[in-house]
Order: sequence, then structure tokens, then C-alpha cells
Amino acid sequence: MKIFVFSVIAVLFCTFPLFAGYQELFKEGENLRSKRKYAEAQEYFRKASKEDGLNPDQRAFALERIGQCYFWMKKFESGIAEMQKANDVPGITGYCRSDINSWIGDSYKNLKKYDDAVKFYEQAAQYAPVSMPKIRYFALMKAADCRKIQKKWQEAVAFLEKAGNLKKLPVDLKNRAFMMIPEYCMAAADYKGVIKHAQIIMTRQDISASLRKKLQTMIGKAYFSMQQFEKAKIELKKAECMPDK
Repeated sequence: MKIFVFSVIAVLFCTFPLFAGYQELFKEGENLRSKRKYAEAQEYFRKASKEDGLNPDQRAFALERIGQCYFWMKKFESGIAEMQKANDVPGITGYCRSDINSWIGDSYKNLKKYDDAVKFYEQAAQYAPVSMPKIRYFALMKAADCRKIQKKWQEAVAFLEKAGNLKKLPVDLKNRAFMMIPEYCMAAADYKGVIKHAQIIMTRQDISASLRKKLQTMIGKAYFSMQQFEKAKIELKKAECMPDK
């Protein structure tokens, strides 16, 4: 056993110089991470973060990886502490800061600390480059989901509206956000809100025929839930007559 342990230590010391630079250290950390050897991976990321001559994003990304490893080990509080160190690195780009804040938000969400999660998702959206609207979009959608879990429907809808109104966003993502608004209103038993938002969304030129029909059906169901059965019948009949494509 002593010979075996000595051999392992000897191999580690002999091979370690091969991983002397940031890229090599980070690469080995990624290799271990892919094998779910998170604690071992952290040691390489930690060494990488201490290398000389790094730009702010390189140092922050290595620290973020340490926190992410804790996240994947479901040690969320430890992960937050490490990712906050990454967040505190001066001079990091908006893209890097946005990614870190989003992961901190995910950690708080897993801890069911939804107010904290929303705070960091908002920061993630704020720091995301304008040229990368998808990053902003997903941060806002995560914030909306937290408010949904809390049944804070109005705040949830506000986040969905912000997400859907982002410029230079693919149409399918815009529509996904907008279509969730009347769904949230329905879940909140805000039937007037369902009707109001569905009618507004239906005026959008980029809404497909199938989505338009779905919205019209939601209007009919909202009237039915309000016990306005004749009106519901009329609105649902409209939906039946609308094309699917």
C-alpha cells in the first residue's frame, strides 16, 4: 500500500508541470468536471484562477467554475460564495458578469430563496450585452418563473412583457413569452386579464394562425370561467372557425 501511495504521489508531482499554464489547468479541470469529479476539478480551477497574467474574465471564469462545481454537487450556498468571488473581480465584461449573476440566481432558486434569485436574474439581464438579447431574455424568463412559483402574478407578467419586448429577439422566443402572459393570468384566476392580454397579443403581426386560434380559445374559456356562458359560446365558436395554420 505504501509503495502504491508513493507511486501515485510521484506520478502527480512528475506530471504536474505539464499543466503549468492557465489553459492546461483549466482544460484538466474541464476534463474532471465532465467525469463529475467535481471536487478534483475544483482544485485545478482554483490553481488556474491564481495564475499570473490573466485578464479579468479568465480569472472570474475559473472562480465561477469552482462555484458551478458546488452547484452540481447541490452545495448551493458554497457555490454562491465562490461565484460571488468571481462577481467581485474588477474589470470583467458585461457578458461574464451576466453569466455569473444568472448562476447565482439559479443557486438561490434551488434554495427556494426566490426574492434573492430574482434580484440576481435582474442583474444578469441588466449586465447582458445589448447585442445578446437571448441572454437578457432567459434571465427575465427565469425571474418570471420565480414570481410564478411565489404566485406573484403581476410581477411575473411584468417580466414576461419585458422579455417579449426585447429588440432583435427571434420571433419564436418573443411569442413564447407573450403566450405565457394569458396563461399566467388564467392561473391567477384573472380572467379579465386573460381577455385583455390575449386580445392585445392577437394584434401582433408576427403571431401565427395556430397561436391566434389558441388565444381566441383562451378568451372563450375566460368568459366561461366568469360564468358568462353565452359570450363564451360566441368566442369559442370564433376559435373553431379560425384556421389552424
